[in-house]
Parts: sequence; structure tokens; C-alpha cells
Amino acid sequence: MNFNPVLIALFLALAVAVPNAWGATLTVLIEPWDRTGVFTASFLQSYTIRHDGQGELADRLAGQEWSIEETYGSSDPGVAAMTDALNARILAEQSQAYFTDITVEYEAEMKEREATTDIDYKIEISGNVENFVITDEDPTHPGIIDMGWRYFSVDEPVMLGGFDINSPAAALEARSPGVYEILAGTEAIDLLSEPLMLEEGFASPLDIWHFLFDPTGINVDAGQFGLSDAFVNQAISKYTLGESSIREGIKVDELVDVAFTTDREYAVRTINTFDIGEIAVVGYTSISSLDDLETLGYSADPIGTTTSTGQFPVLIVYGMAGMAAVGAVVFFFISSRQLKKEKGATQTGIDPAMLRANATSEAAGGYQTNRGEAQLRDDYDSGASASPEIEDASSTRGSMPKGWEKR
Repeated sequence: MNFNPVLIALFLALAVAVPNAWGATLTVLIEPWDRTGVFTASFLQSYTIRHDGQGELADRLAGQEWSIEETYGSSDPGVAAMTDALNARILAEQSQAYFTDITVEYEAEMKEREATTDIDYKIEISGNVENFVITDEDPTHPGIIDMGWRYFSVDEPVMLGGFDINSPAAALEARSPGVYEILAGTEAIDLLSEPLMLEEGFASPLDIWHFLFDPTGINVDAGQFGLSDAFVNQAISKYTLGESSIREGIKVDELVDVAFTTDREYAVRTINTFDIGEIAVVGYTSISSLDDLETLGYSADPIGTTTSTGQFPVLIVYGMAGMAAVGAVVFFFISSRQLKKEKGATQTGIDPAMLRANATSEAAGGYQTNRGEAQLRDDYDSGASASPEIEDASSTRGSMPKGWEKR
């Protein structure tokens, strides 16, 4: 299979973008035209054994610090057996796709603390998805991608390095047999024996995955910002899992706390987090199905808008321009009506130009304040529009008796 280096670089960027949290995470990149599909699925879990520094279990855990870090290739018999188990599950779901070239990275670590001991586990499987294209895109119809391969759950033993890496208890038994001996037969060992790779969230219907669309590649200015030529004229469709929403509800972690008694009471705690995933498909996509098989339609152009030339139809181009013109006419029509309404909504009543100022606070002795009032002009009824003359308020005359006339 020919792998585009740029697509692999994009896949690594997607893998970094997916948060590394306790629980299961998945990143997938699909390039249908090159038949390229790469994935990475991680399963992480942490357990805390609480002993408060007392009792036989605390004595057995004292000084118990160790770590395991191993990588196993596709040629390892244990990896081959796990690959066969995964592909058998995919086939049972009526999918014709399958996994190849799987690599397994396994990490386990025990850390001692004063009152507790932590054991952390991580299994990461990465490989290729093949035979996922059902039909190719043609000039008149979108292609179809098989999406029924999203089953990464493994509930059987995965024997690598001499023990079952899918069981937390197996690593504990291999590295700290004295501790395992105390926990054997208790509720704690039942919890530690649950498979690490038992996750079903990735197989949930795509309808509940959140759809994101990245049009960067079709931006005419994308090349100016360092976008690789390999992505010019290409869009990316993304489906993400693990986001809280009104439809799916709020995603919350599940706290599991198991108490058990041997010589005294102890407890083991772990947190089960919700699955986080991202599937990126190069091109435009839409969810579809074939019988009971979930599929995606894919196209280099927006699905439903291509012609035999692979370009946008002329009618769509002119139709969009016509809609813009109609929108402009409607906008100006509404604006004109609104302007007329505003003109008709001006002040009514007496025109302020028909008013004149008149002082009202003259008093005996010539004392006067700046108080006044507005009165109608004498020529109000004549319709004159000249500015009224304001009486000179600087006179020092006092008030005269009624009937007095100047001689």
C-alpha cells in the first residue's frame, strides 16, 4: 500500500490533538482515493490500592516499584492472534474491511506512596485499515466507504511477553507475586481482572458522533499560509466522539471503589472515563447504509453538486448569483419603507420655530433672574418663518404700577 507522507503527518497531528486521558481514545485517517487507512487505539487505566500504611498488604507493597515498556510487531504470535480476533469480530458485523500490520505498545508501572500504591496501564495498538472502499466515486455518483470495522474491543487474553497484557492482574502477578497472593480471592482481584481493551464506544452509530468539516484545503488562499500542495482542493470531514451535548447528555466519569478485607480493610479504586475518538476522512462525506452495514458516501466535491465534468453546474452558479441579487433588492425595498416610516414619525404639534422666549422674573428694584418661558409668536397664524426677536433682558427698569405710561 502506498502511504502519502503528508497524510501520515496529518494523522500524527490528529493523534496529538486527541486528548490523552484515562480511558479509550481512537484516531483514524481515511484517504479513499489512495486506499489509505491508518488508526491508533489507546486503552489506559489506573488503579489505586489504599492501605493507609498499615497491615500485611502495606508490608508487601513496601518497596514495590517497577515498570514495563515493550513493543510487539505484527509478526509476534500474540499480535497475530489478536489481529485475527479483531478481524473475526469485524467480519461478524458484515463488514469486508480488515486490519493489517498491527503494532502493540504495552506499558505498566507501579508507584509507591505513603498511604496508597498506584498501578498504571496503557495498551496502544496501531495499524492499517484495508478493503474499506465498497465503490469508487465516478463523475455522476459518490463513492461508498465501509464503516463497519470500528470494533477494537478485545475480551480474550492477549499473550505477550509471557503474560496476558489485557489483564491488569496478570502483570501484578508477574511482577509482584506476594501482593497478588494477598489480593487473590477478593473483590479487588475481580476488578483487576477485567480486560483493559473491553471498549464498545467506538462502534456506536455515526449519527451520535459530532460532525466537523475542515474546508482549509479548498480555500483559495490556503497555500499562502503554508498548506501542503497535497491538500490543495481537498476538504477533510471529521467525526468526533466523546463530546457532551443536549442529545447525548453530559459525559461524566464513573468512579469504581471496591472495599475488601483480609487482615484488615483495604480498598481499590479506579475511574472509568468515556471514550474519545476522531475519524478524519479526506473529501466530502455523508452518512448512509447498505442493509445493516453503516457506510459513508464520499466525493471530491460537495455530494449532490457535481456534474460529468466534475465542476459545479452552471445553473447552481447563476442561481446563487440570482439569489444574491434578489436578496439585495429585498434589502433596499425594506430599507426604503423603513425610511418612509421614519419620515412620517417626526415630531407633531407646534413647530419650535413658532415659539419665542419671554423673561418672567423681573421684579421691583431691577433685580432679575435668568428664568423665562416660551410663548407663541404674535405672527404664529401668519405662517411666518423668520426667527423671533428675543426681548432684551438687560433693561434695569423695575416694575411700574398698573396703568403707568411713559411720558
